[in-house]
Amino acid sequence: MAWPNVLFMEPISDIDHATAVANSVCAGLDAVRGTAFWKIGDAELLTLAESLERVGRLAYAAQVHLTGEIDTRRVFQDNGAVSTAALLRQRLCISPGDAAARVRAARAILPRELPSGGETPPELPELRDAVDAGAVGTEQIRTVVSTMRALPAGVNPEIRDMARASLAANAQVTEPVVFARFAQQVADRCDPDGTLDQRDPVDKVELTLGSRNTSTGLTGFKGFLDDLGVEIMSKAIDGLAAPRPAADGIVDPRPAKVRRGHALVEALRRFLDVGFAPTQGRGTPARHRHHGPRGAPRATRHGGAGSRRPDHRRAGTDAGLRRDDHPRRPGVRLAGAGHGHRGPVGPLHDPPGDHPAGPRMHLPGLRPARDLVRFAPCHPLGARRTHQLQEWRARLPISSSADPSR
Repeated sequence: MAWPNVLFMEPISDIDHATAVANSVCAGLDAVRGTAFWKIGDAELLTLAESLERVGRLAYAAQVHLTGEIDTRRVFQDNGAVSTAALLRQRLCISPGDAAARVRAARAILPRELPSGGETPPELPELRDAVDAGAVGTEQIRTVVSTMRALPAGVNPEIRDMARASLAANAQVTEPVVFARFAQQVADRCDPDGTLDQRDPVDKVELTLGSRNTSTGLTGFKGFLDDLGVEIMSKAIDGLAAPRPAADGIVDPRPAKVRRGHALVEALRRFLDVGFAPTQGRGTPARHRHHGPRGAPRATRHGGAGSRRPDHRRAGTDAGLRRDDHPRRPGVRLAGAGHGHRGPVGPLHDPPGDHPAGPRMHLPGLRPARDLVRFAPCHPLGARRTHQLQEWRARLPISSSADPSR
């Protein structure tokens, strides 16, 4: 029995025709969904499964072509999105990975318009033919696109063309996991010595945060480090990742991978407690932020409309060397070491005559005061710096005629 296909006889050029075709496809799939599958034989069921799989792949091909047009027109700019992938994610309620995969596939298999007119041919013409025929799945498309994008620019053009054709052909007959291994072998054969990629290893470092799993509360991340990055991370977490001492005869039950994860978080937390990390988004070191006393208006405490009085500034901005017009308040404590870990910068009261009028003094052999102030005395390094500063102050003869710039 031949079903009517009048809607498919001519190219579609208006939204009404396109909507009518899409609705007819949906109606047909609804009818197929209600099929009495139990009346169909085993072989026929498998044949029907192949046909429906092709329907799904053809639907994805249409989505890729539509995505290419949306991306070419840069529709996202007029819809409050930052990119085409973000727009698709918001409007279609799909995952970020799916949206980005559609955009990458469209840019790889569709011709691109040039600003001067005309268009460039597709980067992967063989893959486009397979996609348009519904002969390749979405996972294989992603693998082909990512593999070809990762090939170094120095690969011989003939070898690149052979790899492109081989990937497109095998993607149609190989399931995704096996095909991914095959694609990696093709990439390795294109650059067997690893010498065609001229980029420095530091330029290949990357870190990607995944999506949070709402059921477990965990977020995955992956990436690559160069040799220096691996060495730095090892130095930072190896000591913290050691098993905890046995308590009451019970050894540390955490496996090694759990201890390494805890150690990484602990190392980053200690770094933030010291206070050298920039604030998020602006890159401004946290030590330059000023806060008023508790109870002050929010605008005054956080740099808003209110003005900051000198006695509300961070304690010890010049490591204890202040002019007489900037007196030290008794009981001032050092900031930047985390809540509950603050200690006094120095004596609560300075000796008389210890701070002559004039410019601030810089002691030789010491780090700048803006760095010293961030070390808490309870921290070993901060205690050493504070002790060194106090020794210098005790030994340094200060008189009204001393050159404060030395």
